[in-house]
Amino acid sequence: MATALFRRLEMQSTGALLLAGALSCAQAQNAVEALAAVAPPPVQGQPADGSTGVVLNRTITVVGFDFYQYFASAWRTREKSEQYSISIVERPTAIRGSEIWVQYRNRRIFRTFLSPTRSAVKAISQKAVGIVYKSVIDLDMQQLLYKDHDLASEELQ
Repeated sequence: MATALFRRLEMQSTGALLLAGALSCAQAQNAVEALAAVAPPPVQGQPADGSTGVVLNRTITVVGFDFYQYFASAWRTREKSEQYSISIVERPTAIRGSEIWVQYRNRRIFRTFLSPTRSAVKAISQKAVGIVYKSVIDLDMQQLLYKDHDLASEELQ
């Protein structure tokens, strides 16, 4: 909901800037200040552009894409999963099939190997969602509970 509000305000501010060409400088400045006063402040720890809740697909093979599809659909059913952006990365190997891992904040939090047969992909992806969700919540809790004046929050990872 906050993302939709942000996008609406962003479109309004873009419209105000386009309208500013037809207005005097003082009128345009007043319009921009009025829109800025309505905009909600950015939440700490989230990007200002509203790009949260992304499940990035960096898979290569059909097995990897199947894993991504099952994982993403199960991930979106979790409560507040739209607050977290994660990446699903695949590296095909000749011996073990495909190595697949899930990253959160450039940190691997789940890794598995999938054989070229696609029979177990759905079950593995369902289990992976539970593991990844718990790990993401734990990492956020650690970040919220541990405060250090010498280190930034992302340096604690």
